[in-house]
Amino acid sequence: MKISTCSIMGTPVINIEGSLSSEYVLNFQSVLDDIYESGSNVILDVSGLEYVDSSALGIIIKYHNRFEGDGKKFVLVKVSREVEEMLRVTGLYDRINMFINTASALDFIAG
Repeated sequence: MKISTCSIMGTPVINIEGSLSSEYVLNFQSVLDDIYESGSNVILDVSGLEYVDSSALGIIIKYHNRFEGDGKKFVLVKVSREVEEMLRVTGLYDRINMFINTASALDFIAG
């Protein structure tokens, strides 16, 4: 699994590639903590995500709730069918904002 971050128009973008499983949850959580503490919105680019296990999905739910609860945006972009199905099964599909590309997500964040 590989996690990288960049900033586009002042918004942090986390790119995730490979499998996001329990062995990588602490690293993923640390990246999300840093962005959360900065007071920023966040975009998760999951175009390279092949698999998400229950512990990683729990982290996504936790941080979605934290960001949104504080009035910040937490969005996913480039969601694969497999990840979309996992979000449907867990009930997150209708709660989390998803976009086909980063530009659309940035437009949403900008209001």
